Amino acid sequence: MQHAGSIAVVVLVLLFAIYRRVRRTVGYQPISRRRIGVRLAVFVVLAVLVVAANTSHWSFLAVDAVGMLLGAALAYGSMRTTTFEYRDGRWNYRQNMWFGFALLALFLGRVVFRYYEMMTANPKLLVSGGPGISGNANPMVAAGYADPWTAGVFLVLMVYYTGFFVFLLVKERSLRTHSGKEADKGDGIS
Repeated sequence: MQHAGSIAVVVLVLLFAIYRRVRRTVGYQPISRRRIGVRLAVFVVLAVLVVAANTSHWSFLAVDAVGMLLGAALAYGSMRTTTFEYRDGRWNYRQNMWFGFALLALFLGRVVFRYYEMMTANPKLLVSGGPGISGNANPMVAAGYADPWTAGVFLVLMVYYTGFFVFLLVKERSLRTHSGKEADKGDGIS
């Protein structure tokens, strides 16, 4: 029963993240340099850690490279279709919603497929301490790191958001410089 509770918490957190992502994909969002900077730093660190962890085999590196190239291509397309508007004393952006939904579908599709794949291969993974897993280790997490495609999809997302966030920071600075419109000083949390 304890496992069902932890799965429910994970599902609720995932649903909340999906809700936030959809809400941010649909309308104009204020550009907050501080928030974007923090996210950018987190994504860069996570991407470096994933690539460093996958140096053990060439197939992992090949999938990582494909994921990074796909992420860069998606970021480039999204950059070309993002619109900007000055509202309420700050610059706002709206990314093309199809890029946002495509990334969300890619992420969710991989999570669902990986879960299905693991459950059909070994249904006992839902039981804590299943075969080959010691004591308190989470078997779902341990099994997830053995798959290069999960890391590849992760890198698609990391490279996309890294490139897109850098673009937003550069574009916002350019918009401020060329338009003469400064954002309000209270733009830290939006």
